[in-house]
Amino acid sequence: EADAEEAGEDEDEEKEGVKTSEDKEKERQMQLLGLIREAQLRRDELETILADQPPEDHEDLVKGAFVRITVGKQIQGQIEQNCLLAEITGVEPSPAYELVRQNKETRTLRLQLKCRRDSSERLLKVSAVSNQPATENEMRQWVKLMHRSGKDTDLLVETVQLRAQAVVQSKHIKYDEATVGRILAGKPSLEFNAQKESRMRFLVQAVVSQMDISGIRESEVEDLEVKFKESVGGLHKMEHKALQMQEAWFKARPNLFSIREINRKNEKRQILDDRHALEISLEEELNAAGKTLNPYQRRDCRPVSAWDTSLTPNLGKPLDQGQE
Repeated sequence: EADAEEAGEDEDEEKEGVKTSEDKEKERQMQLLGLIREAQLRRDELETILADQPPEDHEDLVKGAFVRITVGKQIQGQIEQNCLLAEITGVEPSPAYELVRQNKETRTLRLQLKCRRDSSERLLKVSAVSNQPATENEMRQWVKLMHRSGKDTDLLVETVQLRAQAVVQSKHIKYDEATVGRILAGKPSLEFNAQKESRMRFLVQAVVSQMDISGIRESEVEDLEVKFKESVGGLHKMEHKALQMQEAWFKARPNLFSIREINRKNEKRQILDDRHALEISLEEELNAAGKTLNPYQRRDCRPVSAWDTSLTPNLGKPLDQGQE
């Protein structure tokens, strides 16, 4: 009986030892998952870095970071989407494409990511990157893939930890005056050509007024003259651009008349209408039985015969006996 009790105690100690090793392995996996999530860049974070940071710093800021890529697989006629972990190795230019952020805002990017998974590399758009954190199953798949490549787990943890530190620093963007100025300079102007032309005309008029007021001060006049020349040059440029746009618009619509042709036809129609009115007045003058009409004479407002003033035939005759 004593031997049986000792054997049972040894088995319990072995089970406790097995549980302890499993717990350690689970803790290590959870630690690795946390580091991978810290070293992961989501879609909105990537878009912010690529849109707000200078192009020469893009590759240094995102290189080595993990991304969660959405992959579609067709099974029995239906597309099933899965996600895989990959590593960013570079950034390359691409044709413009739209990217929808999590807040439903649409942005335009002209960059694509070079991603590596094991020994294969692919060029992917930022729109293919997921906006959700990495899961435990995806982390296990990535660890198995690294083990097949002959990499040690401890070395992986150290590598991921270094990547996480670099990615955390790249996520925090300092929006100073230079950064905001560069971002605004890269955005297209919301002012259309008509507004620009109106603004140039205002600047020309303002500079002329200032030159009249400050004509005595020679130092200011020189500056105003430079502004005047710049404003006039900008105004001529906008007028030339408007003329080119007008010509291009009519050139794209050959069935329509140009403004010059429309004005010519309107003038011809007006001349014909005036000639027709003159012919009518001359014809009425000839039909007036030799009576010449004065075109400057005011038309008579009173009638020629307002009422009949002649006496009736029976008026003034004596009445018959039967009439009263």
